[in-house]
Amino acid sequence: MTAPPGSGGDADLAYQARILQAVSRTYALTIPALPERLRPVVSNAYLLCRIADTIEDEPRLSLARKKVFWERLVEVLSGRQDAAAFARDLAAALSPATPVPERELAGGASRILRVTAHLRAPERAAIERCIRLMSGGMAEFQREPGAAGPPGSVGLKDLGQLDRYCYFVAGVVGEMLVEFFCNYSGEIDRRREGLMALAASHAQGLQMANILKDLWDDWQDGACWLPRDV
Repeated sequence: MTAPPGSGGDADLAYQARILQAVSRTYALTIPALPERLRPVVSNAYLLCRIADTIEDEPRLSLARKKVFWERLVEVLSGRQDAAAFARDLAAALSPATPVPERELAGGASRILRVTAHLRAPERAAIERCIRLMSGGMAEFQREPGAAGPPGSVGLKDLGQLDRYCYFVAGVVGEMLVEFFCNYSGEIDRRREGLMALAASHAQGLQMANILKDLWDDWQDGACWLPRDV
C-alpha cells in the first residue's frame, strides 16, 4: 500500500501493519473495515497503547522503572526525547515473560513513532493526550512486582475507583477515537458533542466486560479489578 499523505514512509507502514497482526486479534480484524485514511492512524494509536500496556505487564520492571518508561514514551511523542533510544532501552528491559510479539513491538517502537510523527497535528495531539492519561492512570493503579493487582488490597476500593480505572485504560481510547473520526469527517464532527459525551462510558463498559471475562485468569495472577463494595 502506498503511504497516504502525512502517514509516514511505506516501510514503516508495512512494519506497522505486520506487527499489528502479531499483537492483536480484534483490532487486526476491525481496522481494515475503516476508511483507508483512518487505518494507519488507528493502527498507530493502538500499537502505542499496546506499548504502554507492555510496560505495565512486564514483571521484571519495578514500579519506578515503569514510570520512567511511561514518562519517556510521552516525551518521545511530544518531541522531547529520542525514539530510537527509547525503543532500544525498552526492548533491553523486557524479560522472556513478555510475549515475543510484544518484545518485537518494543524493539520496533521507533518505527511506530516515525509513523506517528507524520500524522496530522490533530491526530498526534489526540494520541499524545491518550497515552499521557493512560500512562498516568496505569502508574496510579500499578503495584510492585510480586504484589500483582491494584494497590491497597485485593480488589478496587469501590465503584468510583473502578470507574476511574476503566477511564484511564479504556475511556481515554474512546475519546481519542472520536477525535479521529471527527477530524476525518465533517458530518461526524457536527455530532462531536454527543459522541464525546458517550465515548468514555461506552469504552468503559467494554473494559468492564473484559474484567469479568478475565476474572479467574487475573485472580490466578494475584489481581482483582472488581470493587470491594459490591
